[in-house]
Amino acid sequence: MISECPPLLLSVTPPLRSLEINPNMLGRWIKEHESVDGQAFRGNGKLTAEQLEIRQFLEENHRLKMAKDILKKATVDSTWRRTV
Repeated sequence: MISECPPLLLSVTPPLRSLEINPNMLGRWIKEHESVDGQAFRGNGKLTAEQLEIRQFLEENHRLKMAKDILKKATVDSTWRRTV
């Protein structure tokens, strides 16, 4: 197992363990950092394009539900009485 680890990971394993961080987590962070254009730790509200699109869909869904509820409350039946 140890022979499979990259040399960098072997040298940082003791400090990681003292901080109670699993060495595999560091490897995941490194891969994420390399694969997401250096934005693995975005923070401060900086979202990926996918996260932004999901947020926009959720907001639109909320607005449409509100509009549907308003229209549902405003409907009238065949005798022109408001239905609730």
